[in-house]
Amino acid sequence: KRGWTVRNKIVWAKTNPMPSSVRDRLSCTWESIYLLTRSRHYYFDLDAIRIPHRTTRTAGSTADRSGGKTTGTASLAKPDWAGPLAGNQSGLKAAKAAGRAGHPLGKNPGDVWHLATSNYRGAHFATFPEQLVTRPLLASCPERVCTSCGKPWQRGTHRHIGHLAVAGELEPGCDCGAEYRPGIVIDPFLGAGTVAVAAQRHGREWLGIELNADYAQLARTRIEKQRQQPPAKAA
Repeated sequence: KRGWTVRNKIVWAKTNPMPSSVRDRLSCTWESIYLLTRSRHYYFDLDAIRIPHRTTRTAGSTADRSGGKTTGTASLAKPDWAGPLAGNQSGLKAAKAAGRAGHPLGKNPGDVWHLATSNYRGAHFATFPEQLVTRPLLASCPERVCTSCGKPWQRGTHRHIGHLAVAGELEPGCDCGAEYRPGIVIDPFLGAGTVAVAAQRHGREWLGIELNADYAQLARTRIEKQRQQPPAKAA
């Protein structure tokens, strides 16, 4: 009724949830995050939050006849339930040969995020981790916005440098030819300032609202500390 569309319900699965003393129900180990939009077409930079592919191999290990891995101490043979691409040390190469290779820049992070809770030791008891903020920030708040029409710059097609895939360059989303400014993220419940700190770190502007004077002071301290640090490298 208010014009919002739910595009995603994301589960934050806490890897270190608070212990619970309840005995008549299960302990709470997750929270929900919603992606809401006001229009059918909206800004979303999936490439900025993709999880890079990785293929690991233990140094000095060799593949045994079963397709498992033999080390100097034990044989990690492939179990019966494992798929045809498991344990053969070829990783993405085998997946690509089988027609299953994913996006060159990495996989879509999906809607279940396994993240630890915040280790913030200040007086605010409900501070969430900065990593939880970073994904929504990078995906939904543009790095550059046209100062004339307000349209966000768009990321071009990814390119390859040798065998390495890298994200495309940012390109104007309009024909204004005007300068650009950073995107702005708004947090109406600033708390200890985690959103502002993440925005500062990644080169975005921010606007925060906090009624509690003590929390506002905590946020100022954290934000000022972040301002003294170099910004994170853009994707």
